[in-house]
Amino acid sequence: MPNAPKKKTIAWIILFGITGVVDAIQIIVSLTGVGIAISEIMELAMPFIIVGLLVLFGIPILSKPTRLMSIVGVTFGDSITGGIAPFWILDIFYLYSSIKSENAQILAKQEQEMALTNSVRQPLYKDGMRQPNLQTLNKTSQPMNIDGIRAPGGGLNN
Repeated sequence: MPNAPKKKTIAWIILFGITGVVDAIQIIVSLTGVGIAISEIMELAMPFIIVGLLVLFGIPILSKPTRLMSIVGVTFGDSITGGIAPFWILDIFYLYSSIKSENAQILAKQEQEMALTNSVRQPLYKDGMRQPNLQTLNKTSQPMNIDGIRAPGGGLNN
């Protein structure tokens, strides 16, 4: 059974912050016309920076091809608009929601496996037959009936 996914809140805050700042810089630089070369350099460097940060923070990027393709798509979209409409922060939001939903599926599967392996919460009836209670099977100290008489409360001692 795989371990529970770890929360990486600070990593996501850093990723959202970096991409938000880069998007703002690219928009300002492109709209003012000052330093379009800076915008183009950022456009070329951002995919490598994002992938590097994701790998550094241990966020799975290469496990799903759609995540890597989203970075390629945003790079292509940024180059088509000439840096006027960068969408790096939207790409990080897509990656965040994708990984969050994957973690929720992993946790749900783990909870289901835990419920199935839990001996206390097993159903009493299976295939129309009553299953023996594991708690009463483990108690071998006293029989439930003594001389044909069952103790009050069903003979079960807690």
